[in-house]
Amino acid sequence: MTDPDTLGGVSAGNGRESSNGEPSPCQSPTNTVECALVELLVQEASESLSDRLGKRHQPPWNPHQQVRIGVLPPRYMAPEAELGDSNEASALPRGAAAATEAVTAIGLDFLADVPSEAESIKLKLSVRFALYQPLLPTLSEMRHHAMGTAPRENRANDKSSSPPSRIPVPNAWQRATVFADELTIAIPLDGEHVRGPVDKLDAAIREAVLDHFARSDAARPFRQQARTVPHSALSDEDSWQGAIQSRTDDAWSPVLPIPFLEAFAERLPDGKVLVSVSLTNNTIVTRGEFQDHTLYDCRIHAEAEGKATLVPQRFHLAPDDYRYGDLVNVIGHGRNCVAVSVDNGVASETLPVYRQPIVESRTDHVTPPRWETLAQDPTPVLDEVASEMLRYLAEWDIFLEDTYQTDADVCKASRLERDAFRDEIDSFQLGLECLRMDSDLMTSFRLANEAFADANRAKPYDSWRLFQIVYIVAQLPALAARRHRKNEQLQTEHQTADVLWFPTGGGKTEAYLGLVVTALFYDRLRGKSDGVSAWLRFPLRMLSVQQLSRVLGVLVSADILRLAALPDPGASFAIGYLVGGGGTPNSLFWKSGWWPGIEHTSDLDTKELKRRRLVAACPTCGDRDGIRLRPSVEDVRIYHVCSVCDHRLPLYMTDDEVFRYQPSVIISR
Repeated sequence: MTDPDTLGGVSAGNGRESSNGEPSPCQSPTNTVECALVELLVQEASESLSDRLGKRHQPPWNPHQQVRIGVLPPRYMAPEAELGDSNEASALPRGAAAATEAVTAIGLDFLADVPSEAESIKLKLSVRFALYQPLLPTLSEMRHHAMGTAPRENRANDKSSSPPSRIPVPNAWQRATVFADELTIAIPLDGEHVRGPVDKLDAAIREAVLDHFARSDAARPFRQQARTVPHSALSDEDSWQGAIQSRTDDAWSPVLPIPFLEAFAERLPDGKVLVSVSLTNNTIVTRGEFQDHTLYDCRIHAEAEGKATLVPQRFHLAPDDYRYGDLVNVIGHGRNCVAVSVDNGVASETLPVYRQPIVESRTDHVTPPRWETLAQDPTPVLDEVASEMLRYLAEWDIFLEDTYQTDADVCKASRLERDAFRDEIDSFQLGLECLRMDSDLMTSFRLANEAFADANRAKPYDSWRLFQIVYIVAQLPALAARRHRKNEQLQTEHQTADVLWFPTGGGKTEAYLGLVVTALFYDRLRGKSDGVSAWLRFPLRMLSVQQLSRVLGVLVSADILRLAALPDPGASFAIGYLVGGGGTPNSLFWKSGWWPGIEHTSDLDTKELKRRRLVAACPTCGDRDGIRLRPSVEDVRIYHVCSVCDHRLPLYMTDDEVFRYQPSVIISR
């Protein structure tokens, strides 16, 4: 018995529904194209892992290697066990322990409210899985297969080589979906394990298997052990069919898989009932069986009947935080699957899809902190941000007063968050005071904003996100403390370290980079003419390369302002890439990896120099692929130079250069 590709409303896993089966639109209009691409990739991955479209598969496709979702293999006899006729497996009693391998299961555990006088809980179950049935390959498929198994010289059309005398015959495969619903089971509440009814499921299996092997193109075992045919059998259709018919074992009969439903329930101290339902594959076979007895893409749906109701339970790994109150409850726990809420029950989902919400900063309550505005006069914008933070704090206090009367625990947890926010306001206000009292810090902050405005002039955005500007200003006291050493309040800024946390793609890099550029200008204005001001470390080499281009673009703009706006500009703002000999040469004098040594740079071809560059796009002219490496024997340097505008990037890529020149910013891992 087959059905459409749904089970009690469970998502078929095509990548278009969330794990609870409901459609999930893109979270932001700005990422529509990205969402569409991700949805397509999810759909392709889902189909590849589950094969839920169920089309016929020609050799060498094999379900064991392709289908990875909800797979329950059979139980194999120990090598020394003598099973005899393969059909004896179907005669073994359910639950027989004649196999040596552990039995895997798809299972659901959930809570239910059951009347106190009840002695059992009644469930209505639906079960579904897929069987893969062997088909004979067509003549064209066999010829294609023979090409792949021929000796290598045959594939090269070497006429002197003879074709193989015998060709192995693989199977094609066809998916059959087996489904049974309205399976009612009464489970006592004393923890006793009971078997669920599988009569309907057995009937559906029998129908699917026997109907398949009644087909003329159904594959069956050969009488001889080797499943091969002579090469001459591929000459025409009659020869192919004759070879198959003469070798097929007509006395063979298929073995029916044996699904096994089991459940138990027990009362908990709080009065609720813990219920567990499992589906296992209890088929017992010897290795090398012709049939595939594995149950694929298994799914279960359970629904309480009578006066019993399912009760959501708290997911204990979720944060103990009032802000997550509506997210911590789950309908149940899945074993080798995810438990999802469906209609009035709970279902297993072996192909869940989770969509990470996009976190976006608010923009409707303050003037946008645009770079060009902050470069002219940052005070009005920053004062407005401070006022809005205080207003929000007042609203929070009102919330706490109201909540204290209804939920003391929430009030206690929320007050801790409120106090942390108060500390954030204090840090921001202290940063504003530092800007007002230190004209050099104010100039540095304005120039940093001007550098960001210039570096991002071609981008579709022109301002900080709110968390970015608050973070930057709140960190300014740590910079001012370097000069105002007698200010005790500022000196305490060096006794703590702040962690900037925001979801991936939210703008953390720009936030700390804004602070770094401010520090670079401030160092020049307070008399530091050269040397390292910031060291950025990343856990992965790939990430360090990605961040390198972003830092470089802003640093080039900042370096132009350094020359134009500072009375004593000092050394240029440069970047050093310090990742060790595995990424770039430690020393330019000696041969190391791809580097031939400084006196043999002429041995490097242009393709190698292009491949070894750290950045491709020029931050000056904007050309996306113009950067080339240009070694200099005289300077003992490797320069990154744009082939379009001839701009030499302020970038040191080897250990020797970083140690010698001590660039303003070092990037490493």
